[in-house]
Amino acid sequence: MRRRSITTDITRPPRERPVTTGLPRMGGIPDFPKTPRGVYAGDRAVDWRERQAWPKGTRFMEKLASLPERRVIWWLLYQAEPKLEPYRDFEFQPEFLGGRVVHGGLVSDFAIYNIIPGQIVLWEVEGATWHAAGWRLLRDEARRVKLMAFPEVFTVLRLKEIDINRSDEDRNQVCEDAMRLIERG
Repeated sequence: MRRRSITTDITRPPRERPVTTGLPRMGGIPDFPKTPRGVYAGDRAVDWRERQAWPKGTRFMEKLASLPERRVIWWLLYQAEPKLEPYRDFEFQPEFLGGRVVHGGLVSDFAIYNIIPGQIVLWEVEGATWHAAGWRLLRDEARRVKLMAFPEVFTVLRLKEIDINRSDEDRNQVCEDAMRLIERG
C-alpha cells in the first residue's frame, strides 16, 4: 500500500493534483535552443566564423571536420596562392601507420604536398580545450616525433585554434605563415 505524505492533499483525486518534476524551472529561458558553443540558434545566430568555412556537417574527402579545420579547408581551397587541389596538392586527415584501423596508427590533420617537392609538410590544428592539458601536450609531442621519423615528412607545423578563429585576417596570416614553414609560438 502506498503511503501518503503529511503535506499531500488527499481531498482531491490523484489526477487533479499538479504533476511536478524534481527540478525547478528557471525563468527567462528563450524559446529557441542554445548551441553547444553558447550562441543562440535562430535568426541572430549567424556565427561570423562560419561564413568562411567549409559547410558544417558536410563531409570533406569523406571525413568530418571541426570548425578550425573547416576554416583551414576554406583557405586552402579558395584563398591559397597558388590554388590548391584536393588529393593532388593537399590531403585532409591522411593516415600513417594504419591510421584509424590499426592500434597505434596516426592521423594528421593536413598533408601539404606542393611546398617542398618530394616532401610532405603536415599541419596539425590544435584546439584550445583538447590540447591544453599537460599529458596531452606530451602525447602530441610524441606523435610529432613519430611523424617526423617518416623519411617523406619534412616537418610538422602546429596551427592553434585561437589564431585560426580570432578573425579571417589572422586565419589567413596563420595559413600563409604555415605555407612559408613558419610556426607561431
